[in-house]
Amino acid sequence: MLRSISTINKVNICFLMVLLVFFGCTTDRVVRNEVASSEATISFEAEDVYFDGERLFVKYKLGERRYYTARKRAKPVDLMTAGFSGDISVGSVFIPLEGHSEDPWEDKPDDLPALHVFPKSAWQEYLKNIFQTIIPGEAGQGCLVDVYLREYFLFYDEEGRPGVTLIQDKPGNIRIKKVWNFEDILNVGLPLLEEYLDEKGVDKKQVVFNTGDTGLYSYPFVFVDLDRRLVLFAQVNPTTTIARRLFSGKDVQSASHLFGSHAAMVVRPVSALGRLFYGLYDTSMDLVESGGDLGEWIFIQPFESGGRSRPVPPLSDGPGMDLQEWEQWLDKFTVDESSTGTMEYLIGGEQFFPRFIDAITMARESIHIRTYIFDNDDYAIKIADILKKRSRDVEVKVLMDGLGTILATKAYPDDMPLDHEAPDSVSGYLENNSRVKARLQTNPWLSMDHSKLMVLDGRTAFVGGMNIGREYRYQRHDLMVELNGPVVDILQKEFHKAWAHAGVLGDLGYFLQSFRHPGKNVDEGGYPVRVLFSQAAEPEIYLTQLEAIKRAKRYIYIENMYLIQDTIIEELVKARRRGVDVRIIIPLEGYLGPFDRANILGANLLLENGVRVYVYPGQLHAKAAIYDGWACFGSANFDKASSKRNRELNIATSHPEAVNELLKRLFLPDFEISKEVIEKIPQRWSDRLSEMLTDQL
Repeated sequence: MLRSISTINKVNICFLMVLLVFFGCTTDRVVRNEVASSEATISFEAEDVYFDGERLFVKYKLGERRYYTARKRAKPVDLMTAGFSGDISVGSVFIPLEGHSEDPWEDKPDDLPALHVFPKSAWQEYLKNIFQTIIPGEAGQGCLVDVYLREYFLFYDEEGRPGVTLIQDKPGNIRIKKVWNFEDILNVGLPLLEEYLDEKGVDKKQVVFNTGDTGLYSYPFVFVDLDRRLVLFAQVNPTTTIARRLFSGKDVQSASHLFGSHAAMVVRPVSALGRLFYGLYDTSMDLVESGGDLGEWIFIQPFESGGRSRPVPPLSDGPGMDLQEWEQWLDKFTVDESSTGTMEYLIGGEQFFPRFIDAITMARESIHIRTYIFDNDDYAIKIADILKKRSRDVEVKVLMDGLGTILATKAYPDDMPLDHEAPDSVSGYLENNSRVKARLQTNPWLSMDHSKLMVLDGRTAFVGGMNIGREYRYQRHDLMVELNGPVVDILQKEFHKAWAHAGVLGDLGYFLQSFRHPGKNVDEGGYPVRVLFSQAAEPEIYLTQLEAIKRAKRYIYIENMYLIQDTIIEELVKARRRGVDVRIIIPLEGYLGPFDRANILGANLLLENGVRVYVYPGQLHAKAAIYDGWACFGSANFDKASSKRNRELNIATSHPEAVNELLKRLFLPDFEISKEVIEKIPQRWSDRLSEMLTDQL
């Protein structure tokens, strides 16, 4: 936000950036405590259970021996992770594999009544009742059940026989009709449980089911309190430690990849040198503009600043910008004219990944994936295994940003299953014992391909902000869109160009693919949809959104992980002074420290100038905006990397129904649950340094 940075400081910041990329990210390693292999496979069977409102006292059988444990229930599970928003309290009780106690409880109250404990056969019988209720009745259709970080596929086959399998083993001829999340299952399961207890003549409202589940992280029994609407899953949980290390083989891999990226310029001289010259030009322009508009205009003339206090302008009640004129301007300015198609918004990993997996398993010709990160965690490897299996029958190509993927695989989530063996090379894992073709994109001058694009059979595409990995499935609030129609032809061609550019022909391959003829999709009742691209020297997404801010007359809604681009902040302030209703949703923690602190400076500047700022209560990763009825969303952040350096991919439309749907599905719910900032957020002296650093990133 401050442009008055000396040349020396800018050089130092760029040097620091290189050090951060090479060595700045810590590497995580799991310290695996010794666990007897026999204990990892023998089932835990609850025999006597008591509950005092907070603690479960459990006598259980492990092998041929009896043990005692008293465990306080853990905090309710992360509601975003569980997909739950109701009034049922859901939590865990952990049973460690080490330190089983053979001594009875010393502090169990004597007056606690024993709970009714059902055997495994009763659990299977009860589950059958649930399955019969939720599985679609039509043959060839099934449902995904997402419970406690596990995904099961329930279905009737073509002969009408019921089946249950893990989602990665889903039959390719059976489509996912419905996704049942945790809330859905509990709302169905608890009434069925009351019926089941009546049928069995059990008049108790607190019961325990032995499930028969075995192995690490298994759920050997489930406790339910119908009166309290409380459900606890006992989990076999070996003790683990995540060791944080500064240097590892991944750092060597990163350095080797960067060296290879520059050596590969021999086949990509035009694009690589173009990025270099544009980067030098852009930095020079930053130096020329040092001390310019933002420093003088925003800080000297805020709405309320001592003697210069000015009232916040009222909101405009006039019409918004002329969208027809706007679309005509876009036709002249952008690389591709508007196409047509249909869109369906997929909010969060719980909506996107089941649809994505369904599309993969149903593909008949080709699966093309272009992603910034293909992680090596347990969920990403599950996706990889599905792709490897499908490669026997269809063409599977996976294009990953080299540096983005390598850096992402350095980290090891705290909740990663202990038995997961993360491969060192994701591309190598994908190609091993399969027909998958995988390529890593090079990163000369630290430029990256931040796009997220999946095209199935050349007829269905997914675009948005989600990478492939556990955190995008379970933790981050993000947006993807499913597209069909002629717009998919543009996206398919874009994949072929990027794939060719990452191959041995480099720039020549990219050039030849530019002459590729349009695809096979025809317009079947679609509406105008536009594809926007950005790369070094062609910042189409940034410039179109900047122009939209300048033209907006009624409202601007933005939801973005980063909002630290100086010019964008300046134009948002100017828009508010024109009477535009400007509202921003950002996160303030959970990613990279310097970016979080820079977001705080940006939020305070906007707040001082009448912009409404909201803080999302979680890991926000969506990148979406609506300007007077024109929506733009995809992979691009409002930072310098997305605006000026990376390859990005966004979708845009001014179709009223599509824009209203985005408003209803994403913005209005997020405004509702986010906390509006009323007073300036406390700043640190080091925030200016963070801002200087992120200005160059």
